[in-house]
Amino acid sequence: MLRNRYGKSVQLGRSGRLWNFGKRISCSVNYSKLLRGEKFFFGLSQEAADKCFAYPPTDLGDFVVLICGSAQEVLVLPRLLVLQMLEEVPTRKLDVFREAGSYILQTTKHPKLDVTEYLNAFPKDYPVPENSGPADQSTVKTDRAHVKFQSALIDLGRAEGCSVWVPPGDRGLSVFNQLIRPSFHTLIAHCGFCAFEEIDGQLKKIESMRDDKNVRITGLIKGERFTLPDAYVYPAEV
Repeated sequence: MLRNRYGKSVQLGRSGRLWNFGKRISCSVNYSKLLRGEKFFFGLSQEAADKCFAYPPTDLGDFVVLICGSAQEVLVLPRLLVLQMLEEVPTRKLDVFREAGSYILQTTKHPKLDVTEYLNAFPKDYPVPENSGPADQSTVKTDRAHVKFQSALIDLGRAEGCSVWVPPGDRGLSVFNQLIRPSFHTLIAHCGFCAFEEIDGQLKKIESMRDDKNVRITGLIKGERFTLPDAYVYPAEV
């Protein structure tokens, strides 16, 4: 399944469940049969659950793959999401429930999380042909910049003591197009736009403080607030 998509693989770690596909993708592969109550149970390897263990760097990122009974039901979860769901959890266990066609992820001490959007959501590969022109190179550079500054925002959020979660399906999407969705309306007053230059500058300020765990930082980012025209605001009952 994964080899057909990303090519030759190399097994890593002691568990036998961590795989690297060249410079394309790294992932931990886990399987569970269907249990009573429409439930799947997964016990992750130490490599996947340990935030100090670094996957080999790849273009498409780090993932935890949960095979829910068959190759037709595969949850491709960003490793960052899984690590956040395992924060302050003493075990490496994940439960996935099927509820009315949705897939719900649950761990101890964390609220349930709907992960249906990750079902069979294998990251698309964007190989650069040897004879690629400027347009292709530009796409790759843009994608790398996206990853770089997304990671910077995560670091800044954690520096301020915030809980941070970033979905993987935001590549190429507009922050504005997402905000006009009804589910985001209550968050508009708390969302803002930050320039890459500002993010980069603020990140450099906290790099010298990383070794001091007692430091609490606030007010790092002050972005431009969003407002929506009336035409984009849905009635409350919709």
